[in-house]
Amino acid sequence: MITSELQNKVTQNVIAQMQTHGTNWLKSWVGDSRMPINCETKKSYSGINLFILLGEEMTSHEWGTYKAWSRVGKQIRKGEKATTIVFFKSLESKTDVDTQGNPLKIPMMKCYYVFNESQTQDYEVAPVIGGSDFSHVFADEWIQNTGANV
Repeated sequence: MITSELQNKVTQNVIAQMQTHGTNWLKSWVGDSRMPINCETKKSYSGINLFILLGEEMTSHEWGTYKAWSRVGKQIRKGEKATTIVFFKSLESKTDVDTQGNPLKIPMMKCYYVFNESQTQDYEVAPVIGGSDFSHVFADEWIQNTGANV
């Protein structure tokens, strides 16, 4: 999927949410409200990927490619649709340089197709923790996963 197609898809998702909810839109926090993380590395998604994955409103916060889920011992259910995310990186040219003699920077973008843990076989929604069972550990984890300096 090229960049303009992905931008259009994200834009259409936002417009659909606005048309459905108008000015009363609030994040519904379906399932667990932790920030989206990679199923293998446990690193948080950031940038546009964070926005894309939060918009999917899945019941788990863990995401991964088909192969990543396979490596952690889980199988994607037949017929499940992937969500497209992007990876950006700036590469240095090995042959071309700028006017100061520094290697030219070449932007690279690659699309990945990820699935939510709730799309795996034998997935069960974790029980909701009641207010009396609140743990600051979960809040601290959520804040840490945002990458914000607090």
